[in-house]
Formats: sequence, C-alpha cells, structure tokens
Amino acid sequence: MTKTPTPTPTDGTGETDGNSEQQWLDRLELRLALAPGMTREITEDILAEVTAHCAETGQHPEDAFGPADEFAAQTARERVPVAERARRDRSDRLPGDFWKAGLTTLSALLGVYTYNVMRHDGLWFHVTAAGLTGILLLAATVQAVWMAKGLYAAGRIRATALAGAGTAVLIAGAFAAFALLPDASLARLPSPLLALAALAPLGLLWLLNRRSAAAVTGPEDTTAPTDPINHDGSTDPTDPEDWLRLLGGLLTGRHKVPGRRSRELVAEARGHLAATGGSPAEEFGPVEVYALQLAEQSGPRVWWSRASWQTALLTALLLAYVVTATVKGDFGWRFWVAAVGLAGSALFLAAELTGDKKDA
Repeated sequence: MTKTPTPTPTDGTGETDGNSEQQWLDRLELRLALAPGMTREITEDILAEVTAHCAETGQHPEDAFGPADEFAAQTARERVPVAERARRDRSDRLPGDFWKAGLTTLSALLGVYTYNVMRHDGLWFHVTAAGLTGILLLAATVQAVWMAKGLYAAGRIRATALAGAGTAVLIAGAFAAFALLPDASLARLPSPLLALAALAPLGLLWLLNRRSAAAVTGPEDTTAPTDPINHDGSTDPTDPEDWLRLLGGLLTGRHKVPGRRSRELVAEARGHLAATGGSPAEEFGPVEVYALQLAEQSGPRVWWSRASWQTALLTALLLAYVVTATVKGDFGWRFWVAAVGLAGSALFLAAELTGDKKDA
C-alpha cells in the first residue's frame, strides 16, 4: 500500500478537526464499501493492514496513508481485479441488478395497490376485465423499463431500443385496457390474495439470487455475484464490427462517456484494427476491460450527461406532488404510488451521486 505522509490528522476530506484514529478507520471502511467490486473480505484485509501498520509505527493513519477518501479510492483500484471493476457501472451496479430492482419496484407498487383495494373494498374485491388486464400490462411495463436500463448498462444499445419500443406498446395497451375493456365484475376474490401477489416478486428475487450463487460457487456459498464473469473475453463478439459496437455501447451505457467522445474512441479503435489487421481480442483484450480503461482515461463526465441530474429532476417532481397532495389531504392511490416512486428515486439518486464522486 502506498503511504502518503501528511502533517495533520483530518476527517478524510482534508479538513482538520482532530478526529480520532477510529473515526478515520470508520470513514475508510465506508468509502471502501462504496467502491465498485469491493468485497467484505478485501475490506477487512485492508483495515487489518492499516491497523497493524499504525500499531507498529505509532503513526496516526492520516499521517501514514493520507486522507481516508483518497486512500480508499487508490487502494480499491489496486486491490479489486480490473475484470471485476469492468463489469460494474460507476454506481457499482451490475446489469442484472436492474432486473432485481424491477422486481423490487413491482412488489412495492403491488403492495400500494393492495393497500388501496383493502382500504376501499375491505376483505373482498371485484375482478374486472379492465382492471385485471390493465394491472398485468402495467406490471409488465415496470419490468420492461428496468430491463431496458439493464440492457443499456450491458452495452446492448439496439436491444435497449427494442425494449423501449416494447415498453411504449405496453403502456398504450394498459391505458387501452382500462379505458375500453368491460368494467363488469367477473369474480369476487379475497383481498389477501393481492398481498400474496405483491410478495411473489420478492420470492422470485430470492430464488434467483440463490440459484445464481449456487451455479457459480456451489450451494453453500450465497455471496457470489449473480452476473456471468467474462475475465478473459471468451464471450466477446468475434466479428470486429460487433465488438466495436459493443465497445461503444459499454462506453455510453455503462460508463456514461459522452456520445461524441464515445464515437471518437470507437473510431480510433477501428482505425487501429484497420492499420494492424489484427483482431480486437489480440489488439485490445476483453471488451469490458478495454471499455473501462478508456472510460477512466476520458476523465470526468460533463454535468449534463450524468444520470444523477435526470434522477434529481424526477425526485423533485415526485416530491412536489407528494407535498401538494399532503397539504390537500389527498391520500388516494396516486399519493402512495408517488410516495413509493419518491423513495425509489431518492435511493437511486444517492447511488448516482456516489458514482459522480468517483468522477470528481
């Protein structure tokens, strides 16, 4: 580990305030936990090494290693394998995490719907063709939105466009179902069935996590990543144009490199291949790793290209609606849907801001 002497202990951000050694270590642990690809085992090893060094030398960790934030970022780059970091976006998310987020969102929205049904209809509710079809199409829409985000993070730009078109069709179908299908009662069912339906996505999420972990490391280890690992590029496209297309998709979708810069980098890679006559694998290695290297060399993103600004706008709009509805005393189903959306967007905003700090 690189040691950078500094004259005075600080809080990890460079501001002197006399914080203790334990506070510095706590901040280091937090920043390591937020680093892409960092595992608990690596974090514990780093903390043990820092503690042992300070016990042996009598130095404060700030004097020995510098600000906690800077040391955490540097150590994460050294300790986390580049192939593992390459699989994640700047908010430490794998493409498969978006699918899981879709299941969680779906469960939350169905929970809100169940609450409103039970509040208005009691323990029994009427099933209609319009309501049943519309709800099913809306559920599919939620999952399609998150699927599109996952495909975008995986660099599959064409598939993302198809998923977006499918989402638009599902939305139109849901509105058509609510507006045009018969509203007559088809059956009367107990409302607790809706609660079971709301829990079903969480059950599916649990099963997927266990199955993915068992497939990678065996049934006893449930800590393994759930996305396939491509350390050696063996699953990369063999056609050069497909490889370059995926490179551009990863730069734009996963690493949020501005579109113009992404196209320039892809053009440079294409020119290099034309000049050498080699294959992408021979010249550049695994496409995910090469995309990460180019993204890290590209420097910070411009502010308007960051997803955090889009998420912040959505959060502000939802917050405005929730506050307005609260003042009016309107606590219908729209309020609760907006409240769930506000909580989700706030969590994602926090994740995006964490990713933005890595660009600073």
